[in-house]
This record gives sequence, structure tokens and C-alpha cells, in this order.
Amino acid sequence: MADKKRILFVDDEQNLLAGLRRMLRSMRREWDMEFVSGGKEALASLAVKPADVIVSDMRMPGMNGAELLQRVMDEWPETVRVVLSGQSERAAILRGAAAIHQYLGKPCDADTLKNTIQQACELSALMPNAEVRRAVSKLNPFVSLGIPFDEILRELETADTPVNGLSHLVSHRMGFTPAMVQYMDTVFSGLRPHIPPPAQASVLLGLNTLKLLALSAQVFRQFEHDFLAATAIRSMWEHSIRVSQFARRISQTEHASAAVIDFSAAAGLLHDVGKLILIGYFAEAYATAKKLALQSAGDLPTAERTVFGVDHAQVGAYLLGLWGMPPAVVQAVAQHHAPHVDGSFSAVTAVHAANGLEYRLTAVSDVDRAGKFDMGYLEHQKLAQRLSTWERACAETVREGVA
Repeated sequence: MADKKRILFVDDEQNLLAGLRRMLRSMRREWDMEFVSGGKEALASLAVKPADVIVSDMRMPGMNGAELLQRVMDEWPETVRVVLSGQSERAAILRGAAAIHQYLGKPCDADTLKNTIQQACELSALMPNAEVRRAVSKLNPFVSLGIPFDEILRELETADTPVNGLSHLVSHRMGFTPAMVQYMDTVFSGLRPHIPPPAQASVLLGLNTLKLLALSAQVFRQFEHDFLAATAIRSMWEHSIRVSQFARRISQTEHASAAVIDFSAAAGLLHDVGKLILIGYFAEAYATAKKLALQSAGDLPTAERTVFGVDHAQVGAYLLGLWGMPPAVVQAVAQHHAPHVDGSFSAVTAVHAANGLEYRLTAVSDVDRAGKFDMGYLEHQKLAQRLSTWERACAETVREGVA
């Protein structure tokens, strides 16, 4: 029998801890759970045995949740850090954003809490490389923003839609045009109706959007004096926006549900985010992977797995899973190069096809224009014959100038 996952709950309210014990009693066979009443007790427990997931309140005497999770990030970076707190704690959550992976609002129903923890526990299967896992878990993209964090907090605390209030800062000081910021915010806004309460979708997605912008800016600045590298990073985002548009169009062509359409658009936008992490934190090793890819007809994922043991799709999916993105989005990012048979049209199908069609319709080289499709997967899904229809729809999107 596999070892139980260890889950640590921290809250100064004894009644709430007792309620969590009762709520999660059915998980005792799967999880080793401990319930402590404050930050000092939590740190002492972690020193004895690290946890896979920590779920903490924000407002606690002595050491608050943000301070606790910052310590956890520094000392036990592979622990998934979840805040379970009241809606009145929005300002504190924003201030602790760098150390928080996910946020759930009180009251939280049993199914939402169980699913959040279960999905967090399953993430390690996506990331066998411990060094990359630690880097992603400790990721703090705000460090290199070049914008005073107090200024960011003021914008976030007053804006109804967090990213809109920051668009001028981002566009002028982080290398993004207002149109790119608006597009990213529009895609994330589409996810909000599909994230059930009590998860605070506006706060969660606003923070995730800002983190992604900050991560992109951090990597761009790292290479801004290298024209070829900076151009490649800009091209990656242009490619991602087109894949997002194509994935949305393909899903609409298949008369998919509103949720699948929005998940497809979001996953299309985020499908290559793993490249940012590998480029930004393992630049020399990534350069080696790129050279290997050039020697193998452009098969970058295989080259990445040779160098890192994982590819950018796995890295991106791990990051998005940590940040609490919907499982359908995480799955589509993880499988955008190598889709698995899943029985029906989904965001996985849309993003895989959109990625291949973007290369076919816009690439400069003949190799890229050939497209990159898993025809066995599409045939098994009985969708191979739809590829020409999707290509016409995406070509029309290009002509319209939408992408």
C-alpha cells in the first residue's frame, strides 16, 4: 500500500478544527491528517515530518497565515500551500500572494475541500524531476517586477477586475502591450463562471493572471539584451494567443459547451508556460535541449525529456495545478503534445489541434508548416476527418485579424 499523503490543517479556532475533523473523517485511510492551532505548532510539526499539503487560516494570533506560509515556502518548498479563510481577508491574501498556491473561502463545503487537496496530492506524478519541482513550488515572480509591491497591492485592492487596474503598469514597465493584457484578462474572466464557490474566482484568477505576467516579464528581462532570445519569448506569447483563439474557434465549431470553450481558450493561452520556467530558471540546460531539438527535426518535448526528465507541458501543468487552475485546463496543458484517449471532444482535443494548426498556418519553415498532430489520437476519437474543417475555421480567424 502506498504511503498516505500527509495533510496539515492550521487554524486558531478549535471549533473549526473539530468541524474539519468530522468533515474529513472519511479520508483517514488515504490521508495522514494533523490539526494544529497556530503557526508555531505547524512549524514544529513540519520539522518532525514535512506535509504534502498545508491548509491554513490567514488571521491568527502570533504568526498569521501569510507569515507561516512564507516560512513553509522557504523551508519546505514542495509542500502545496492552501489558504482557507474568510472573504474579509482579501487584503491579507493579496499581501501573502507570493507564498500562496491556492485560496478557498470560508465556509467551504466538504467536496470542494476534498477535491482541492486530492488534486494537490496528485500533482507530484506530473513532475518526477525534484529540482524542477522545487523551483516551481518556490516560484515568486513578483521579485523581478520592477514595480513597488505596495503600488501593486493598491491597484489589486481597489480594482473590481484585478488585472485591469494594473494594465498601464504592465504595458509600460513589464514589456506587455495593453492588448495582450486585456486578452489575458478576458480569457481568465471566462473561467470565473466555471469555478464553483467558495473559491474566490475573482481574487484567484486575478492573482494568477498577474503572476503569469510577472513570470513572463521576469524571463523577458533576463534576456532583453539578447535580441534573438527576447524575440523568441515575444513570439512564444504571440503563438500562445493564436493557439488560444484557434482552440476557442475549434470548440465552437464542434458546438462544445460553454465550459469546454472557455477551458480550451485558457489552456491554449497557457499551454507553453512551462517553457518560461525552464528558460528562466534552467537557461543553460534549456539551451542544450534546444540544440538537441534542432538535431532531431525540431522535436523539442523529446529533447526536454532527455535533458530534464520532463517536458515543458508537464512543467506548465504542474505550475497551473499548484495554482488551482481547473483540472480540465491542467489536463489540456499537460497533453497538448501527446493527448490521451479520453472518449469525447474536450479541451485536450481543441488545444492539441489548435497548436498544430497554428504552426501549419503561420510558421515560416516547411518543417513547422507540416503541423504537429497525433493522427492516431484523432482517428481514435473519430475526429481526424474534422481537421480540414477546423483548419478552414482557423484560417478564417487569421484573415479576420482576431488572432
